[in-house]
Amino acid sequence: MRHLLKRVGNRPEVIAANLDISVQTVRNWANGAKSPTLPVEKMKVLTERLNCSFDELVAAVEESKAMRAERLASGDDKQWYEGDD
Repeated sequence: MRHLLKRVGNRPEVIAANLDISVQTVRNWANGAKSPTLPVEKMKVLTERLNCSFDELVAAVEESKAMRAERLASGDDKQWYEGDD
């Protein structure tokens, strides 16, 4: 999901405000720690804000989870959105 955020130039704070959710929730998505579990209406807003289809969002979430698994397997547990661009 990280690349979707970067592609449209959105920070987790912007997405969180648009969805009325916590910034940490969006950071967890970007880092692959969690998957979005939103009502349909908010999922629609999320895909609009990220300028992607639902299928692209699902693929991005899976990619983020895989990247997290690789980081953890290598002993690198640094989160991408800890002030890192």
